[in-house]
Amino acid sequence: MTKSNDEERLEYLFKLYEKMIAEEKEQGGLFAKEKKTTKRRKSNNEKN
Repeated sequence: MTKSNDEERLEYLFKLYEKMIAEEKEQGGLFAKEKKTTKRRKSNNEKN
């Protein structure tokens, strides 16, 4: 019995997902390299 197209796609997606999880662990998290930015408040001169 041969695999269906759906089964092949699911296998590929699961392998890709596992690869992504492994890479994320190596980097220390999904957003580890990004800086947190704070919202800049407008001064009185910029409001108009």
